[in-house]
Parts: sequence; structure tokens; C-alpha cells
Amino acid sequence: MAVEAKRGVEGTREGEWTPWSAVSGADASAAERVRRDFQIQTLRLIASISLAALCVLVARGVLVGGAPPWADLTNALLFAAIIFLLRRRPDWFRMLAWFGLASFLVNAFDGLMGHHDGAVAPFHALLPLLVLYGALLGELGMSLVAIGGVLAFYAGSLFFSGPVGQHDMLMLTNLCVTTVAAGLAGLGVWTLQKKFAQTLKVQAEDLQRELDARARLNAVIFHDIRNPLSVLI
Repeated sequence: MAVEAKRGVEGTREGEWTPWSAVSGADASAAERVRRDFQIQTLRLIASISLAALCVLVARGVLVGGAPPWADLTNALLFAAIIFLLRRRPDWFRMLAWFGLASFLVNAFDGLMGHHDGAVAPFHALLPLLVLYGALLGELGMSLVAIGGVLAFYAGSLFFSGPVGQHDMLMLTNLCVTTVAAGLAGLGVWTLQKKFAQTLKVQAEDLQRELDARARLNAVIFHDIRNPLSVLI
């Protein structure tokens, strides 16, 4: 702090003072850049885990035989491209994040089209995790779209499976409740993040004003002392 204050003092002339933000290099967008860097790292982690899981599914499909898992392979290539582009073009973060969510939803509906053994399949239980996708990235809109997509998926399961037994209906009901609960949890996390960010912003602004005031006071004191010293010298 002493070094930065000295820099602020040395940057003054004839009683003028330099704002602390100009001295220290801080600006109003610093917090937003930190938040975006965190979102990019989170998306890269999600994409890496998804790529690994999809590669396992592709390998399993090849080993088991039957129709090639083109949907899983396409999604694996998409997430590999997302990881690559996040390094090259981090400013495309929001677009790439939406592509990732769309890929999850399209892959889920593709699985629905190929599923004819009942209303509920094992992968149905994984779909509520899509709601947490937006929550982890701090994007409320993505969570809301995921909730709508997953609920539509469950409704499609009822429509395409024909008559539904009591057990399957109970499972789908529980999954719908889990999806809504995950959405509410994501909304709560997003709200807490916004409040926390706002609190940090207010504290940062207060600290900024205090540091600017001290830098101005130091500049005035330096100016008042420099003239008598110059006369004495």
C-alpha cells in the first residue's frame, strides 16, 4: 500500500491527484473479468467430463455392436470443439455454453427416440443434472431452459411409450419433482451469488473511495512540504 501511495503521490503535479484506480490498475470491470474467467474454467471442466463420458459410451457401443452410436460420437466431437475454442476464443463463452446445453438436450431426445422398452430408462435419472448446468455457470437462463427441456423430455416419454404402469408413472413423477427442486436450488444459488457479488462490489467501491481520499491527502501533504523544502534547499 505504501508503494502504491508513493506512486500516486509521484504522479501528481501542483496539488493535483491521481485516482487510485489509475494508480493501481484496478477498474470497474475487474470483478466481471474474474467472474467470466471462473465461468470459462467451469465450462471447460464440464466439457472435459462430458467428453470423457461420451467417449466411454462410444467405446461401449462399438464393443457391444449394433448400430454405431452416431449421436454420442457427434456430441463428443462437439465438446472437444468447445474445449478447443474456449482456449482460442474465450469471448465466445456464452455461445459455446448454449451449444453445450443444446447438445445435452438433443442427445437426450435422440435417446428417447431409440428407447422402446418402457416409459423410464436408466438415463432418465441423469437428466435433472442438466438443470445444474446453468447453476454451475451462474447463468439463470440456461437453468430455466434446461428445466423446460427436461420436463418436455419426461412428457415425451409418456407420449411415446404408450400405456404407462403405476411404477413408471411414480418414477417419472419423482423425476419431475427432482428436476423442479434442482431448478429451485439453482435459482437459490444464483440469487446468493448475485447478492454476494453486489456486497463485494459495494465494499470494493467503499475501499476505492477511501484509497482515493488517502492518495489525494498524500498528494496535498507532499505538495505542501515540497515547497518549503525547495526554499530551504
